[in-house]
Formats: sequence, C-alpha cells, structure tokens
Amino acid sequence: MAKVYFYYSAMNAGKSTTLLQSAHNYEERGMRVLLFTPCMDHRAGCGRIASRIGLSRDAIAFSQEDDLFVQVRDATAAKDMGVGDPIHCVLVDEAQFLQARQVLQLTKEADELSIPVLCYGIRTDFRGEPFEGSKYLLAWADELVEIKTICHTGKKATMNARLDAEGNRVWQGNQIEIGNNYVSLSRKEFQLERVSPVATSISDEAGLDQSVPGAAEQIRRRDRFLAMLSHELRNALTAITHSAYFIKNCPALPDAANSMIDIIDRESQQMTRLVTDLLDVSRISHDRFVFIKKPFDFSAVIANVIEDYRPVFESKNQTIHTDLCRGEACVFGDAGRLVQMLANLIDNACKYTPAGGNIWITTNVASDRISVSVRDDGIGIEPSDQQSIYELFFQVEKTPQKFERGLGIGLYLVHQIIRNHQGEITVTSEGCNRGCEFQFWLPLVDRSAPTKT
Repeated sequence: MAKVYFYYSAMNAGKSTTLLQSAHNYEERGMRVLLFTPCMDHRAGCGRIASRIGLSRDAIAFSQEDDLFVQVRDATAAKDMGVGDPIHCVLVDEAQFLQARQVLQLTKEADELSIPVLCYGIRTDFRGEPFEGSKYLLAWADELVEIKTICHTGKKATMNARLDAEGNRVWQGNQIEIGNNYVSLSRKEFQLERVSPVATSISDEAGLDQSVPGAAEQIRRRDRFLAMLSHELRNALTAITHSAYFIKNCPALPDAANSMIDIIDRESQQMTRLVTDLLDVSRISHDRFVFIKKPFDFSAVIANVIEDYRPVFESKNQTIHTDLCRGEACVFGDAGRLVQMLANLIDNACKYTPAGGNIWITTNVASDRISVSVRDDGIGIEPSDQQSIYELFFQVEKTPQKFERGLGIGLYLVHQIIRNHQGEITVTSEGCNRGCEFQFWLPLVDRSAPTKT
C-alpha cells in the first residue's frame, strides 16, 4: 500500500534540497514524479522549487482552492489513454501551507491511486503555533520523518522565530509571511526568548551599566551583531553540509558535482573570513593584535588583490576600472594585514553595488605617501551614518532588502589596521543610491627600513 510521508523540520534544515534529491533518485531509475509547490511562495518564481545551495527545478504551483487528488488523477488518466509515463511519486514542497482538505486529498491519492506522497514542511510558525497543513499531516500521514538541524547554540532546533530588519524577534503579524527573515531555535531557546517580546540582552549577564552615555547603543549593536553572525555562519555551514551530501550521493552527476564543489569552496572561504575577523576583534580587545612589519611593494599587492577579485566582479557582471600608478610604492607594514584591509574594502564595494554596476580603484603616489581609492556606484551611505561606520558592530540602518546587511566588524578592522600603519582613511558618499568612495593613505619608506614586529 502506498503511504503518505511527512518530512518535517525547523527552518533552514535543507527540506527543499532533500526533496530535490528524492525526485532525482526516482528519475535516475526511470520513474516519473510530480512536484507541487504553493503559488504563494514565489521567492524563486511561481511554480519553482529552489534550495539555498543553488539547486532548483519547475513544479506545479497550487493554490489553497486546488484539488490535488484531481490533478494527480488526471495525470494518471492521461497515461491510461497512452499519453506520458505513469506517476510513481508525488512530492510536495512547503507542505505546511496545505489546507486540511488538501491533506485529505493526498491521503486519498495514496489509498486509491497507490502513489506514494512525500510532503516536506515545517511544523510551527514564529509563535509556536502549528500550520494547518502541518497539523493535519502530523495526524494523518502514515510516516513521520524528522529532518534535523541545529540552532546557534549547537542544540537541536525544533522551533522557528521571525526577525525584523535589525535582527530583533517579531511576535505580531500574519502567520504566513514569505521571506528569509527566519531563524531556527531549540525549544529551550524559543521559550527563554518568549519571556519578553524582546530577546533578553546579554548585557545583564555582562553587568554593563546602561546609564553610561552610549552604552545602551553599544549593547543593542552587539546583540544585533550576534543574531546576524549566527545567520551567516549557519547559512554557510548548511550549504557546505548539503553540497557534500550531494557529491557523496550523486556520483553520476559530474556537472552538478562541480557546482557543489564550487559552492563548498566559496562558502568555506566565507566562513574562514568570518572566523578570521571575529578572532581579530577578540585580539584587538585583548591587545593581542600582532603585526609583522617589513618593507614591501604595496603596488604589487594592490594589483594581486584586484586580480583575485576579478571572478567575483564577473559573476555579478560588474565592471572594474583601474588606474594604478606605475613603479614601486614601498611601505613598511604587515603585508597580510594590508591585504585583509584592502580586500575588505573591495568586497564591500562588490557586495553593495548592483549587478551591472561599476567599481573604480585608483592609486596615486606623492613624495611621501600612497593614496588608494575604492569607489562604486552602489547603494551609498547616508551622511548621518558616515561618522559611525568604523565603530565595532555598527550597521547601516537603511540597507535595501536585496543587499546583505553587514556584521559591523569589517570596517572596524580596516580602521584599526590603517591606524596601526600610521595611515588615514575617509569615506565620501552623497547618500542613498549615490555610490560611495573610501580613500586611504599610507606613508612610504625606503627599502632599507629595518624589520620590526
């Protein structure tokens, strides 16, 4: 007898990835599948299932009024009339959005048409309340299978929380809100944070005095930073994990495997940068930020960093314009730290410039110093934010939704590195969507300058 399966989990556990893997497994054996996805979930386009690791394919978009039994029965009847192949399996993405009667239609489909049904979805909303589809699948499905994931504490995640643009918990609103502003939590973390509409601040544990001018703002930035950090590390780790799973289980798909390897490489580098920046922030706070300085040609370093970023520019169809001074520009400093600083500025320009945009990198050498400018025609920075962007954990409030909000540590490290090299940095922007320019100066030295640590 065919069965109805409900594969459930918290958010960001790889449900769509698992669904696409299951569909591929059927098709690899010459079997036909029908994929359904709710038309209200249009993040990848109506009628398309997409995973966070880059896999996607078309599906049948259904509304809450559609009769899923009739749709599958008609597809089966077409085979009986000599059209198409038989249906061997039905897979439903975002099954929590099913209506109760549609869950019943799927059970009827398994019982009367003998076609197994695989449903994938989450159990509860951001308030801990069950979705209608999930509630009836938990009651009527033949098999319940949990797809496990973890929250930012490393514990098993079973609940879901909705965040606003600043990373704060949201407790009011419609049950269904399509978007990426969700995190998964363990039940314990979910209940602890439910004590108050605002997540408990770690400032109480740290014993910070909020009466000190500016302390409350620093605490707010830090709390928001920790929320954003958990998102960034979790998303990269999820992509790496599922890509590795696909490579292991799809040896017959060389093109897909190459794509997965590229994802693993990219996300691994992103996680490495995040962890490196975090460690550097910790070193600065404990006065352990070490610089190994010696004379070297900074012009050559700049050219190398630009070349390293060319694939990134090309992937976003961005045009890079360079006007670099000729000859050697010798500075006395830590080459690795200065590469980190320059890469951070270029990465920001790329990240906050739309596809098809422009980035300019210019260098000039005066008698005793070199100036470097990184300019873009991206989203810009409001004048009111320009005095604060080098502060730890500061995040621009009005970042457009289609762009990633920064963690608030990159420019802080840029400023610390330049200051340690007796340099200066300025930012210029006329405001929203008017582009941005960062320009910094470093002193030049002779090659004969002694090495120091």
